[in-house]
Amino acid sequence: MGRIQIKSQDPQGSLQSLNQAYSLAVQVDNQEQKATSLHLMAVAYRMLSKPDEVVRNEQEALTIWRSIGQKKGMD
Repeated sequence: MGRIQIKSQDPQGSLQSLNQAYSLAVQVDNQEQKATSLHLMAVAYRMLSKPDEVVRNEQEALTIWRSIGQKKGMD
């Protein structure tokens, strides 16, 4: 849902869905989904002109992707 809201130019609205997705990923220990949620939050924050949040979320996503050996999200 968060991805659709971003594509619909509703970055603020996407953050609730993305935070829910992140929380669920934490509960079930799904590292790939945690990183993807963080990356999408960074996209939303970029659209909202919040550079500190962009950097924080992207760095955390990259750390997770590196730790699980995921190359896809690192491009």
